[in-house]
Amino acid sequence: MSPEIIQIVIQGGAVGLFLVAIVLGYRLLHLAINKVSEFVGNHMTHLTETLGRVEKTLAHLDASIDRLVKQEDKD
Repeated sequence: MSPEIIQIVIQGGAVGLFLVAIVLGYRLLHLAINKVSEFVGNHMTHLTETLGRVEKTLAHLDASIDRLVKQEDKD
């Protein structure tokens, strides 16, 4: 085999490995982005639900304070 043919085969293999590395990197990055997006979405849903409960509790507390103030004014 001539050295030129060996060099072409080696360079072709290197280019192929480089392309495989790029494709695998892209797939891993895409997977990581999806996982992070799912995690953030779940976390935001939990925070939204918690804020809803806090809002209800504060409304109940506000009504209780108003009731106590009115009762105190009567006495």
